[in-house]
Amino acid sequence: MFTIGLFSNRLLLWGILFELVFTAAVIYTPWLQHIFGTAALSAAQLAIIAPFPFAVWGVDEGARWVARRRSVPVVQKRESPRFASRAQPHD
Repeated sequence: MFTIGLFSNRLLLWGILFELVFTAAVIYTPWLQHIFGTAALSAAQLAIIAPFPFAVWGVDEGARWVARRRSVPVVQKRESPRFASRAQPHD
């Protein structure tokens, strides 16, 4: 995320916005509460769950950083000129 930028994928941002608005509607709109069997969260409950998305994001970025540090770069081997003529078709 740090490499490509937080706001580089607009479609993803619209998807996240839709998800947040839809979730808030299901939780806080009375007729949707009735359909989905939800109830409004208290301020204390919101305060408890608010840090979790950032914690998951941080752990994911940390895992990616570790994976990048452990990966060995792939080096392409050059074909020997002696064998290069064999791979090319003859006229």
